[in-house]
Amino acid sequence: MSYLFNASNFVNKQTEEQLALALDKQATFLTPNTRLAAHLNKIIDTLSANRVKNAEVCWPSINILPFDAWAMSIWNARLLRGELPAKLVLSSSQDIQYWEQVISESTYGQSLLSLSSTAKLAQQGYQLLRQWQIDIEEQAFDFSSSLDSEAFYHWINAYEESLSATEHIAFVDAQTHLLSLDLEDDMPPIIMVGFQSPSPLQIELAKNLSSKSHKVTQLYLKRKNEQTSIISCVDFPDELIAASRWAKLRSAEDPSANIAVVIQNLAQNKLATERVFQQYFDEDALNTGGISSAGAFNISAGTPLSETATVSIALSLIETMVAPLAIDRWSFLLCSAYLGDESIDLEFRRALISSCHSAGNAEFTLTQIARLFEWDKPNFKTFVNIGAKGNEHPFQIRLNQCVNRSRSLRRRTKEKSTQYPSQWIAEIQAVLEDFGWPGNRTLNSDEYQQCQRFSACCDSFSSLDAVVGNVGLSQAIRLFKSHCHDSTYHRETTDDAGKGNIVQVLGSLEASGQTFDYLWLVGMSERQWPQPPKTHPLIPRSLQIENNMPSASSEQEFVYAGALTEAYLNSAKNIVVSYPSVIDEIPVHLSPLVNSLINDSSLVEMPRETYNGVEGSSLEPMNDSPLEHVADHFGLSYPDAQQEEVNSVLKGGASMLKDQAENPFKAYIKWRLGIRALGPIVTGVSPLERGNTTHAALEYIWQALGGSASLHDCTDAQLLTLVIESIESTFDKIISRRFESIPSRLLALEKQRLQTTLETWLSLEKQRPDFLIKSLEESLDVQLEGYTIHLRIDRMDRLTDDSLLLLDYKTGLTKPSGWWDDRISDPQLPLYLYALRQLLALDNKGSGALYVPGSLGFASLKSGQIAIDGIAEDESVALDIKGITTISKRRNHNRVDWADLENHWNKGLASLMREILQGYAAVDTLRTKSVDTELEAIMRLRVSETTSTLNELG
Repeated sequence: MSYLFNASNFVNKQTEEQLALALDKQATFLTPNTRLAAHLNKIIDTLSANRVKNAEVCWPSINILPFDAWAMSIWNARLLRGELPAKLVLSSSQDIQYWEQVISESTYGQSLLSLSSTAKLAQQGYQLLRQWQIDIEEQAFDFSSSLDSEAFYHWINAYEESLSATEHIAFVDAQTHLLSLDLEDDMPPIIMVGFQSPSPLQIELAKNLSSKSHKVTQLYLKRKNEQTSIISCVDFPDELIAASRWAKLRSAEDPSANIAVVIQNLAQNKLATERVFQQYFDEDALNTGGISSAGAFNISAGTPLSETATVSIALSLIETMVAPLAIDRWSFLLCSAYLGDESIDLEFRRALISSCHSAGNAEFTLTQIARLFEWDKPNFKTFVNIGAKGNEHPFQIRLNQCVNRSRSLRRRTKEKSTQYPSQWIAEIQAVLEDFGWPGNRTLNSDEYQQCQRFSACCDSFSSLDAVVGNVGLSQAIRLFKSHCHDSTYHRETTDDAGKGNIVQVLGSLEASGQTFDYLWLVGMSERQWPQPPKTHPLIPRSLQIENNMPSASSEQEFVYAGALTEAYLNSAKNIVVSYPSVIDEIPVHLSPLVNSLINDSSLVEMPRETYNGVEGSSLEPMNDSPLEHVADHFGLSYPDAQQEEVNSVLKGGASMLKDQAENPFKAYIKWRLGIRALGPIVTGVSPLERGNTTHAALEYIWQALGGSASLHDCTDAQLLTLVIESIESTFDKIISRRFESIPSRLLALEKQRLQTTLETWLSLEKQRPDFLIKSLEESLDVQLEGYTIHLRIDRMDRLTDDSLLLLDYKTGLTKPSGWWDDRISDPQLPLYLYALRQLLALDNKGSGALYVPGSLGFASLKSGQIAIDGIAEDESVALDIKGITTISKRRNHNRVDWADLENHWNKGLASLMREILQGYAAVDTLRTKSVDTELEAIMRLRVSETTSTLNELG
């Protein structure tokens, strides 16, 4: 009796009858993958429900298995009966270890860039040869045709010899062994479902293990195609947008429909695909940077477990036990939400990141990270009770625990301690527990699934015990990272009742054999389909072509793609085929494979409005909503200095005024909001350290000399001694503050460089007219618009006419051209002058001890550019100093005399100060001096400049 069932929402009438007949014969269904097995099981469930409805309530269980799972079940059953050699079938990760060992020990493997990648290629090649039942001994001549295939030939022999001496067997070899089994009458008939290109081994194995009275049958699930639409899109992104809109619309119209989008090369385009589909199916998740726990679509392409959000952090934490990490990786770790209690630790961790950059190292060990707190305590001063006796910060406690464990593990490693992977994994999990991984917050569904998969990966890591034996800690961590990388993570999704089916986004192979209500095929152009052949690099090409191995030739790929295309076009009642009209600026057309197989009677042109009309999408054009530009140039005003509780000192002082002149927004975010860019990593002595040592050495020298007279009285030997003393006295003191000491050779070179700079500078000073040092590094306060600004003047010289010369040491490039700007872009020396003028006005004693400088300038101490650059009043003796000129000799300004220049400075300083107090924070994109690479991420100056240019161009 034939049991027909209503399966029109899965397959056509003919396929329905074939399935019913197979069920009557109690056949075993084999599929090429797990996804098709699950789909077929859903169809069988529909039949079961129909039989229950017709009172046929008892029937034997039906086997629906992926081919490999079926072969493994046969192996285990026959092994228990003693019909097979007592061998343990290797898992993929165990098998890789054998290949790695064989390749690493061979002469061919010594020059490889990536051992693990080569091992995976060798594993794939060996499986191909066995699946196509090729005897390599008979093909030895072909393998000698190239160096790569010759190496592969030797690796195979070594691999088989290595396995023969153990209790292990490769899975593909285990399947070959099954061919030697005798046929049994009680075996059920076998139906191979959805196999487009089964290997010879699969065909022979299915024949050998099926019933003697039944032939192995190939079955293809088919669905009546009611309509096929062709769409030419602009490019691949346009195809993704069109497909996602279409899928969203179909899902809204029919929540129970089985909808799929098939994308060629899905693995390479996964990120772009996920972004576009999230835009339409889960916009909130995209806007928040998260992944919805109940998404309405599922992408079949998996992700290496090691690259998932939670596990990548775990592997980095484990790596800290044996190796230093680069500073950017530490920054990423310390910002992670999967590390301890983020709500408590966040500020402390940010301080650690800042200290990392201050320390100047390019990479840090775990011990060094823990030491940063003691080295940079001022950076942590905002934390209450941190460092107090018996009251350490929780994150500091965890760090110390991790350091202690790290030291213990390294000590054991030095003692040549080795263990099995199953023993090391306990240590690895303890490390993660010490770090507080995966954090204290509630994980979302996706994060939870990643952690569950990671836990399973930890358990399966123990299976390497029998393969690799005892290993050291570093090797165990390397193996574990590789084990996690080889484990693929697929996000689990379920069909929640009442919420409709989930839209499937599939690769070309995953979709093969399934049936759908609606199907969209992406990337079906003549340049994309069929795909170019990709021969295996280790197997001789002639051998692959001769045996019709997968993707061996264009002809083979064309035949395979044709069969796959025919299966696609018979798998859904409503099919859309799209292709980009242009690839790499070259026009393309629909693949001829599709053209030759489409039934013209069902072919329609799909109008664009069909998939452009999805409501609620942020990608919809806003033709009726033009953008409105709002000028918002002000932040919060500065606190009123008249209030008693307000500190009337301007934070940042002259530096804040300089930043305000260059770009008001820069000054606001830097000094008002306290946002600082993390400084670049400097190998050796940093520019700041170089400047500090130069300043300190010059202060030491001039405190000893006091003026030009002593300078001229010193012999060359005495002056050299003084220079060396100044360097030794100051350099070591400043460098001793470093987190890590500088190599002695580099330190000697830096001292020599500074000695040369100082000697050259003193030679220049000898050429000046006589002078006395009035002050060195003198602190001075100035009142500006009601606020106090703290200053420190590098040096003031009293000249022979009793006037003062202000000098500001600079070890970098600088020019006084900013003094003439309407917005004084270099206000430091003008501010010094303003302060001294203010101090003179407050001197009621009339002692005459105070003099307002009549000259000022920069003392450039940059190697190769040692000079003085400044200005002086007319008739001043300072004009006899090389590099100092009168105002009238300076170009590109309209200042008449010294008084006019001082008036310009006073007004400019007051104007800048008023802007600061008002909270003025406009982004100035017109001034060339506004570019600041350190704050570009926040200021977005280049984006603004581009926008301004486009606006100007209309």
